[in-house]
Amino acid sequence: MPEEAQLSLLIDDLRVFDTDFTARCYDDGIFILATQPIHTLILDHDFGDQIPGQDGAGVMQWLSSRTDRLPKHVVIVTSNTPGRANIISHISSLQRAGFDITYEVK
Repeated sequence: MPEEAQLSLLIDDLRVFDTDFTARCYDDGIFILATQPIHTLILDHDFGDQIPGQDGAGVMQWLSSRTDRLPKHVVIVTSNTPGRANIISHISSLQRAGFDITYEVK
């Protein structure tokens, strides 16, 4: 049986990484997460448009309610300290619930 591709997604309004997919806003990121088997998510907190709930923590909130779409690994790239803490809090809750998800901060 062929090994599943390990696709990567960047959700960030500014940064550039070598990923399979790049989304510059919340809605585009959610669409890709909903339709592609993402293994690694590179995630900013602030996407520039400042719509409440449509930030990196909001992405993790969405994933928390759709655990079949969870990536295996999240790379947090935000400079926003409270935003980073919110993202980590969502990931920690998923880990405590038994989900196999890891993260790192860059």
